[in-house]
Amino acid sequence: MLVGGIPETTPDGQSQVDNIDLGSAERIEVIRGAVSSLYGNASGGVISIVTESGPETPFLEFRPTIDACGLSKYQLKTGGQSENLNYLINISQMELSSHRKHSRTENFLLNSKLRFEINEASNSTTLFNFVHAPTAMDPGALTRERVGSDRRQAAIQNALLDAGESVMQGRVGTIYHHQLSDQHEITFTLYNLFRDFNQVLPFNRAVDFDHFSAGGGMKYIFQGDVLGLSNRLITGIDLQYQEDDRRNFDNPEGKPGEKLQLHQNEQVTSLGPFLHYESRIHRIARLTLGLRYDQLRFQAADFLLTNGDDSGKRVLDAFSPMLGLIFTLQPSLNLYGNLSTAFETPTTTELSNRPTGQGGFNPGLQPQRATSYEVGLKGIFRQFHYDLALFTISIRDKLIPFEIPTMPGRRFYRNAGSAIHQGLEFGLRGTILEGLTASLAYTYADFRFKDFKTDKEIFDDNQIPGIPPNQLYTEISYHHHSRIGGSLEFIYQDDFFVDDANTVVKNAFTVVNFYTSHSVWIENLLSARAPFYNQPAGSTGSSREADKN
Repeated sequence: MLVGGIPETTPDGQSQVDNIDLGSAERIEVIRGAVSSLYGNASGGVISIVTESGPETPFLEFRPTIDACGLSKYQLKTGGQSENLNYLINISQMELSSHRKHSRTENFLLNSKLRFEINEASNSTTLFNFVHAPTAMDPGALTRERVGSDRRQAAIQNALLDAGESVMQGRVGTIYHHQLSDQHEITFTLYNLFRDFNQVLPFNRAVDFDHFSAGGGMKYIFQGDVLGLSNRLITGIDLQYQEDDRRNFDNPEGKPGEKLQLHQNEQVTSLGPFLHYESRIHRIARLTLGLRYDQLRFQAADFLLTNGDDSGKRVLDAFSPMLGLIFTLQPSLNLYGNLSTAFETPTTTELSNRPTGQGGFNPGLQPQRATSYEVGLKGIFRQFHYDLALFTISIRDKLIPFEIPTMPGRRFYRNAGSAIHQGLEFGLRGTILEGLTASLAYTYADFRFKDFKTDKEIFDDNQIPGIPPNQLYTEISYHHHSRIGGSLEFIYQDDFFVDDANTVVKNAFTVVNFYTSHSVWIENLLSARAPFYNQPAGSTGSSREADKN
């Protein structure tokens, strides 16, 4: 995951979304499939959140949101352009109590983006983020029987042990870009993150987790004609470092006890040189080649020696090549095909959660490796953009969560021998009339275990849990020049299994959302216009992009 071009994902592959405020997002881009040649440790794809920049005219915006379901959010945003400095600052405070008991959440977010034009060839962008979420209660999962009796209740253990978490996190990143010439440019990136995380789990465990990570990278881009052919070359290297201090305590009464169950220091270092090349090899054909090498070193130092020294190291690495072709059949129609590979390492949390209760890292847990095949069409028909994709992803050592009967509610991880993901995606979007737009997204997914056996069970050919075979999203939106707008959303999700054995089914559901808005501009004390939004209860945003991946 990237936010404003800065990696949100830590070196070991963990991504937190608590610090992301979509009020600061300009758009969200989803890159499907294996994309390791440019982005490294990711087998399912990349989500890139492009952050908003300040407009030329300074503004101040206040947006309150209150609904009948227990949500209250207050957002204050300002931005503008001052000579060579472009700025945007967004502050928000949110509290939420859902229909479930023991589900209260509150957080404070600060996001800022400063872009400085050094000269005609150089600029720097700095992003700062801070989040304080002192309360995030966990109501837990319910059995089908308990949902039928009272769907608002919390799981017994979650309520009894006061399960939940709190987090304080800060991140700062800087991107420096320099245009060497018309054909050559170079970019340097530096960033760091601290996180103070505390969690009470619905079993005999409380977690105190302190995280620090830092990283940087260099990217060189050449774009120009060579031997009469247009070419684009991207090469560079990514370097990252992560250090975690992990302490697990007993949890007798919903508060961390005095008995230390685990205490270890975990370090991860990674490097990833990469090469990406694009060339127009024919009047209608463009070739893409990519290659990346990733090496991650995991190290755990065990400080709880009463049960033995579980310190250890692991080195995980892989080469990830890719090949792509695009054919321009017509000015408004492209046919494409991709063959790509990727690998994804277990996170430090997944490696340290061992069913044996030992410290250190699980020596049997392997990285997930994927080979992806995709063909598709992208084009324009009248005023509508459409895309159609067929894909097959072969996965080896797929990372699978599981529980054991003696520790209900605690999640461990293991590898399935192999799995295959096959499916189809179709998207359509465009303008019907002035101010009236429509979009549609449909996904068919056949995700199955190919080779997955445990000591007691065989899951070969079973559907992978949590993946609906059919998903449909449609939206019609209207925005009038008088600043009145609204949208109607329809979301359908098919039945799907919730367990590896395919014995428990989550029933299909349909959601219909209606959203309206009206804005009024007033002159503020600084002679800048400030919009105040009136947004009724029950509004919601689109979840299409997340549902597609």
